[in-house]
Amino acid sequence: MSVEVLTFGCRLNTYESEVIRRHVEAAGLADTVVVNTCAVTAEASRQARQAIRGLRRRRPGARIVVTGCAAQVEPARFRDMPEVDRVLGNAEKLDLDAWRDTKRVLARGTPGAADCDKSRIGGVKGRSGGTRRKSARSQEKW
Repeated sequence: MSVEVLTFGCRLNTYESEVIRRHVEAAGLADTVVVNTCAVTAEASRQARQAIRGLRRRRPGARIVVTGCAAQVEPARFRDMPEVDRVLGNAEKLDLDAWRDTKRVLARGTPGAADCDKSRIGGVKGRSGGTRRKSARSQEKW
């Protein structure tokens, strides 16, 4: 069974990619390439799409599954790529049952702060629960 995971983005994606690899193998998905994407910048998403097109040329018979942050925030963009066989959102990518599911797109929408399980982290060191004011300079960027 050939399983390959391409990882874009942060260290968390690197860790999660190993979990994903194990889930893909446990689900029995032979000849599968998973692209674990990042959405921090438009460039990161563009690079993932470029890699997906190259994958299809190099491995025409492989199943290509796209997951990660870019797939979460832009599921239709990846779904509409002819090279992509399946799109999984962030919540689904770490769920073994989701890898066994046969739906083409499985992304439950963009999670917000209300969806975060705060009990897992208990807060961020050095930060209070209050609001933070943006400087005039940072507001220009948004």
